[in-house]
Amino acid sequence: HHLRTPLVSVIWGLESVLNNAHGAVSSQVREAITGMKASTDRLMQIVNDFLSITAIKIGTNILNLSEQSLKPTIEYIVRQLQPEAKHMNVAVSYPEDDGNWPKLKLDHDKMREILLIILENAIRYNHAGGTVDISTATR
Repeated sequence: HHLRTPLVSVIWGLESVLNNAHGAVSSQVREAITGMKASTDRLMQIVNDFLSITAIKIGTNILNLSEQSLKPTIEYIVRQLQPEAKHMNVAVSYPEDDGNWPKLKLDHDKMREILLIILENAIRYNHAGGTVDISTATR
């Protein structure tokens, strides 16, 4: 919990700059801060994961299942990884129609972590100008 509090302050500070609370920012500064915000969001998730590990060790909160679509999770992850994808010149695509995304019973936080690792590796170990195509089709 001692890590989360200062991290929240950093996130709020970055968001306030992005929302022009301290005056207008150039597009270059906005892009840099957006990348920093994505990194701090990932760091916050790591902190939350450490707290989850502690909960698992004491036998609570192992799975938090709910029925939902993975589309918002994919959109969130793609936004987080956008700076890295842009740097690697890798295009990421996924079905944008909500009807293509079935509702699944899953633990959202754990699934987000799994998909983040998979997509981060798909981008990082791709070739320049490559693509990552996410599909909801079954085989």
